[in-house]
Amino acid sequence: MFTRSLARLASVFLLGFCAPLAAQGVTGVPGLTDYTINALGSGTSSCNFNLLTAGPATFTVNTLPGTTVIFLFNLNCPCSPCYMNFPGGAACPVPPTVCSAFTTNQSLDLNIGFTPCVLLSGVLVAGAGGSASLTFVLPSGIRFSTQALALLPCSVLAPFPPMFTQAHMVSVM
Repeated sequence: MFTRSLARLASVFLLGFCAPLAAQGVTGVPGLTDYTINALGSGTSSCNFNLLTAGPATFTVNTLPGTTVIFLFNLNCPCSPCYMNFPGGAACPVPPTVCSAFTTNQSLDLNIGFTPCVLLSGVLVAGAGGSASLTFVLPSGIRFSTQALALLPCSVLAPFPPMFTQAHMVSVM
């Protein structure tokens, strides 16, 4: 009885957790729109899960040198692939994705409409090596989602619309 209940609970959890991930959202492109946390998650699609330990964490966007990068941190809120779609940046070599029958390579994948959310941001310019990084100490017990925007010269109306990186879901233990 206990085993069957545990199996049912696990399947409900997996369906609830993985079903939203069926829509992939934005995919990071190394050297253009790739967002990593502690050097992990390169080239992934949006809303991958990162379990971090409390302490220093480095958030890095690998892009073109001199690109302005806007980091977004959505505290206590989920990552939702294809939350808000934007026209694709046709001139930028970012792979398209299908978001509710809308094919684009651009979507905000942070659920910014969720009520108790706190949206924080930071702006940096990528250095000569093409990286823009933020490092700060994460306390235990917090959850957030994060995504970045790169104001690339290949964007349709340079530097707008911005090109989105993949988003990450983070839980800190």
